Amino acid sequence: MKLTAKQKGNIKNPVFIEGLPGLGNVGKIVVDLLVDQLKAKKLMSWPVDEKPGLVLVQQDNTVRFPELRLYHLKHKKKDFLFLAGEGQPGNEGAAHEFATTVLSELESLGCKEIITIGGIGLQQVPQEPNVYVTGSDKELMKKFAKLGADPKIHGVVGPIIGLTGIMLGLSKDCIPAIALLAESLAHPMYLGLRGAERVLALLSKAYGFKLALKELKESITRLEEATGQAPAGDLPKKVTNYIG
Repeated sequence: MKLTAKQKGNIKNPVFIEGLPGLGNVGKIVVDLLVDQLKAKKLMSWPVDEKPGLVLVQQDNTVRFPELRLYHLKHKKKDFLFLAGEGQPGNEGAAHEFATTVLSELESLGCKEIITIGGIGLQQVPQEPNVYVTGSDKELMKKFAKLGADPKIHGVVGPIIGLTGIMLGLSKDCIPAIALLAESLAHPMYLGLRGAERVLALLSKAYGFKLALKELKESITRLEEATGQAPAGDLPKKVTNYIG
């Protein structure tokens, strides 16, 4: 990630929010919806890997390689950067290298906060998913705990893998960072829609985002019915892959 001088001139002390594919696709769902509903502007895109082993079919029936995308939003005189996409760097070395490059760029912009988003895998579908908060900055953790995130996460989750975790570790001494982790189902085809909804509600409270949460709830109910995802209990019977 390397912004131009012109792009940097329009961004000051941003909040960085990352949401990529992972358990329940919670992070991806959250950031895709934020970008869509808040009309964030795309700054750049780049391939997930140098040599990806697949392509994605788009709505216009053409194909493209999976990519990462950076978006910018100016909201209430504050700047936000969103990292979205269809994948993550293919190995740990590439992930660390990418995260280091991103952090260097964020430091140069005077980034105030980093929020990474992911899921926690359960053995049954959570009817009322909890959202937990952890990170490298206790004050930022307290801020989100007051808004409703559960800070008592030790023993609930194991290692936080991918950029969701790596960004926390590498930012420890430079930028306040937390992860918001929503309960989901430990099944590769399950969509953590209700967990994503709760994360969106927290972010809306924290930053004053005006999101159509009521419409989102209705959409979630319809999608669960269409895909066979029960509100609690069993594994989904029939789902379609989520690709934003």
